[in-house]
Order: sequence, then structure tokens, then C-alpha cells
Amino acid sequence: MANFPSLPASSRSTPCALCRQNRFELVSDRDRRGELLATAICTTCGLISHETIPGEEELSAYYRSTYRTDYHSAYRPSPHHVLRAWQLGAHLVRKLSPYLKPRERVFEIGAGIGATVKQFELAGWQASGIEPHDNYREFGRSQLHATLEAGELNDVDETPWYDLVILHHVLEHLPHPLQALEHVRRMLRLGGRAYVEVPNVAAPHAAPGKQFHFAHLYNFTPGTLTSLAAAAGLGVKEVLTSPNQEVLGFLLVPDSRVHASIDYSQNYAEARSGLLRYSTFGYHCRPHYLRQRASRFVSQFADRWGAEQRLQRILQKCSSAGTARAMLRAA
Repeated sequence: MANFPSLPASSRSTPCALCRQNRFELVSDRDRRGELLATAICTTCGLISHETIPGEEELSAYYRSTYRTDYHSAYRPSPHHVLRAWQLGAHLVRKLSPYLKPRERVFEIGAGIGATVKQFELAGWQASGIEPHDNYREFGRSQLHATLEAGELNDVDETPWYDLVILHHVLEHLPHPLQALEHVRRMLRLGGRAYVEVPNVAAPHAAPGKQFHFAHLYNFTPGTLTSLAAAAGLGVKEVLTSPNQEVLGFLLVPDSRVHASIDYSQNYAEARSGLLRYSTFGYHCRPHYLRQRASRFVSQFADRWGAEQRLQRILQKCSSAGTARAMLRAA
């Protein structure tokens, strides 16, 4: 094991969500805003999580009413947010369409305004999703005519019904990630797959001191995400992101054999290396970071230019598609 600076022992008393062991070190006592938030790393499997995981009732209330304001500074989606979500949906269709057959069923957990659901539907798949936040879900249903229902993962029937289940930046928010992936596995039809994308704490995804957030209960590395998937009976079919990318994107498939091959030995070192890789100065002076910031500035300026007009074109497209679908159902 690599020689790292010693960390104080965590006072966490509940077992690790992945390996069920109970040995933790404290890696931070503050969130990205400087507010109190204790974050711990499991010394057995390397999984990073809140020292105290909030209860399900507290989390449900938070996601129904507070999360979008806290995380996106908006209780209702702005034109800029809708455009970004629409572009993301198109990106996911391009990324995942090679793994789908015509007319297969796609389901998104935590679908937001339903832009990804709608993009898959417009591309020819049977797409639907769930979203707990009332205003975002209602916008998706009324404006994008996306097939969205209220609810969380636990509300979804485990009957194998879907060919692709998407958890795009959702798994890190769930209090029981292992049970969540087991639930998703049971939702998949024969030959089905799940796409999971999460922030990559082993890569420079956030500046030192800005890595942790109340909404992100867990922080994953390639090793811990692979181990978690294996514990849930899911194998990695494809890694759809590059090793040093700030996010991890894994295409997972049911595989009963992977549980026997779980190896935690490198996970702790991988996670600690990611946390210690950069100083604040070194992080912000990376050429990639400077190029990325410039690109985002230009992109955000371009997105806001004429955002309302482009939004109206998207809404008209969705409305026309919704009308055509209703006519087909009535025929």
C-alpha cells in the first residue's frame, strides 16, 4: 500500500455500504461551501461517503423541494438549463444508441425535466422515466411531453421490463447504492444493460476543498464503482469515459460470476491518490483546466444568446411529436 499522510479516524459507527466493514478515516470536515460536512473513506474498500448518511425521509423531502434550488439555484428550469439538458440528452443518445436495438425500452431514474427521455423517444425508442422534483417533472410532462412519473427508484416495479436503465449522476445521491444497483439489475430484461455515470473522485473533478456536497452521499473511483457493480451482480461491459475524465461512465450488464472476483486491494490507494493529487494552485494551473474554463465560458455565452428562441423551437418540436403520438394511440 502507498505511504499516505495519516488521517484521523472517523467516528462513523455504521458499516460501509460496499464491504460492510467498519474502519474509516476522516478525509474532510467541510463541504464545497465551507459548511460542516464530515466525509470518510473506508480503509478496506476505498469507498468515500458522508460520515453520517441522512435518513430516507430527510432525503426524500430534500429532493422533492430543496435540491434543485440548492444545486442549480433554480426552483423551475431556466431556458439555459433546458437547453443544456437537451444537449445532454442528445449526447447520451449518441453514446448509448450503438448498444440498443430499434424500439427497445429505455428508462431513466432521476430524469429531471425529461430531456434525455424525450431525446430517446424522438430517436425511436420507447422511453420513460421518474423524477421526484415536482416542478421539474411537471415541466417535462407539460412542455416537453416526456413520459415521466413521480417517484424514486424504490417506487419502481422490479419486474424485468427495460432494455436500458440510465442513472446519470444519480447513484451518488442514493443512500443505499448497492441495493439500488441490485434493484436496477432486476428491472432489466434478458440482454438488458444499465448506464451509470458519476463524478470521478480519482480524477481532477473538483478543486481541493470543493469536492464534497451534501447531495453527493458517495464519491466513486473506477475501482469502487466496479466493485459496487460486481457486488450487485453487474459486470462492466464497456467503459465509456477516459481514465482521467472528471466523470465515470460505465455500461453494466447482469453477470452472476463477477461477485466472486471482487478485489478491493487497490481501491483505497486509488481514492487517496485522487484526493491528494493536486494542491489548489496546481489544480487551477493545469492547462486542461484553463482550456476547459475558456471553453465553458464561450459555450455558456453562446447558450444564453438567443436561448429563448431556441427553447421555443424545442418545445414546438416536442409538442408536434406529442400530438402525433396521441393521434397514433387514438387510431
